[in-house]
Amino acid sequence: MLGIYCVDDEMVSLTALDIQMRMGLDESKYVVELIDDSTKVLGVIKTHEASGIRPFLMITDYYMPLLNGDALTRQVKAAFPAIQVIVLSGNSNIQAINGLVEDDLVCAFIGKPWKRSDLITALNRVLPPADHITDL
Repeated sequence: MLGIYCVDDEMVSLTALDIQMRMGLDESKYVVELIDDSTKVLGVIKTHEASGIRPFLMITDYYMPLLNGDALTRQVKAAFPAIQVIVLSGNSNIQAINGLVEDDLVCAFIGKPWKRSDLITALNRVLPPADHITDL
């Protein structure tokens, strides 16, 4: 099993991601975890790993209280270097995300509100070809 971790302090965004991803992913291969507190992400991933779920993908909002997407991504990538990261942001300030891109820590950036096609494109960048999503 592969773990996918959706992190956002807004439940509306988490619910939308959950619905859209469950429509396209094989639930026998992927576990989707919704996390609304960025300070708990590392603990959730470690717990999953201990139970045999391999950390595969984190989709995180950039602007969150306590621990923003930059700090969270750096923390998670330090512990789990192979995990892929997609960053979401409703703020069009790409400058804030450039550090993550320059340090090669993220595989995609998606603006909020996102289009289904953008989510599919980003997911297909990291999913094995056999699991590519053709439509959400």
